[in-house]
Amino acid sequence: MRIKVGIEAQHLFSRNKPEAAQKAGEFIRKLVDLNSEGFEFIIFVRPGKDECISSSEKVTIAKLQSVTDAFWEQVALPAAIQKYKPDVLHCTSGTAPLDPGVALVLTVLESQNMGIITSLYRKWVQPKAVARAVSVVVFTDQVREFVTNKFGASAGSKTVVKPVPENMIEIYRRAARPLAEEASDSTSEN
Repeated sequence: MRIKVGIEAQHLFSRNKPEAAQKAGEFIRKLVDLNSEGFEFIIFVRPGKDECISSSEKVTIAKLQSVTDAFWEQVALPAAIQKYKPDVLHCTSGTAPLDPGVALVLTVLESQNMGIITSLYRKWVQPKAVARAVSVVVFTDQVREFVTNKFGASAGSKTVVKPVPENMIEIYRRAARPLAEEASDSTSEN
């Protein structure tokens, strides 16, 4: 079974990348360089001037237009998920569509300096995204502690600290597994 992983990296092509986009870019480059046979990656981005990753045999770049970050995440991204049909969605900036319709892996970063609208949006969306996520990815023990304290022990138990691309392949495989089993069950019932 080929696993399609969608990776949300909204600001990856921005010239002045926020920290989340910088980390996402480094991570994606390492991930696609792996011998990740059986995987296909769809990178969801906003168009921009710094196209630091390009399409290849394993990578599709999906450029999604939007006026605001929230509209991009809650409307444009779910529409693209319907079009590209990934098995797993990895959101790299701490928030995610409220109902992506696929297994969710979520990266939570350190607190960032944000405007009031972005901060309110994050306070509303992030708890729902953490609750829905199959795995929560963090880069430091302090952020893992934040996730556990803010969102509860169940969030802490599904948190992966300091991920390396090799480990993420297994996380994506596990996240996609329930979907594959569900599809198998439905075909055996017919």
